Amino acid sequence: MYIGKLTNIACLPAVIRTLTPTYTKIDFSAITCSDYYTSIKAEVRQTKAQNTGLSGLAYSAADGNLYTYVSFESPAGSGVFKGQLLKVNPATGVVSCYPSSVLAFASAAYETSGVLIAANGDIEVLFTDGSIYKTVASSPGVYTGAITLLNSASIPYQLRGDLAGCGTTIVPIVPFSSCVTIAIARTGTNNYNNEAVSFYNLNITTGSTTKIDGGPLKTRQIRLIIWTKMALAITLPMDSYTA
Repeated sequence: MYIGKLTNIACLPAVIRTLTPTYTKIDFSAITCSDYYTSIKAEVRQTKAQNTGLSGLAYSAADGNLYTYVSFESPAGSGVFKGQLLKVNPATGVVSCYPSSVLAFASAAYETSGVLIAANGDIEVLFTDGSIYKTVASSPGVYTGAITLLNSASIPYQLRGDLAGCGTTIVPIVPFSSCVTIAIARTGTNNYNNEAVSFYNLNITTGSTTKIDGGPLKTRQIRLIIWTKMALAITLPMDSYTA
């Protein structure tokens, strides 16, 4: 596994030159990462690469690291699913794994779907059952690795989706007039049957969502990225969505 970095992104709107990524290999050597690393080695192969519990990364402007929350079966075949907060240093590739915990509600069908870092420093996690959890912090931005339920029905259906927000850098984001925190979701999980995709405004305090007017659109790709210094970049065809 590698992290790719693009520099000189100012040239993107003008498409004036080719961007060349640089890659850093991910280092899972920490003993606290062994359970998750073992699980993804068992799950990811040519014929199968799903239910790895890894779904998105959130950048922290506070410390320059990437964060994610993963869910995974451990030991393999046990039916026991765990959750774990991971921190990745993008410069070195070193992964720091917080203590894992058993997630009684998680399964192969109910896993992590998206993560974001909210303006208050909380890491919020969307699961495929539509619930949203937040990380427990001993102080702002200092995480214990545990999560607590924020809203059991943030999005009221089983889904595949993602979250995105401004993080702790509060700046206006084009085409929105102010900082936004957004969820995107479609019904179903691993099988795609041309389901409609919708956008939601997310309340980071309550975990409740409000559907954004416009759309819905239809696509296989569901990923949200917010560039805090440039624009809202969504890896979806936007021509059929008017929000």
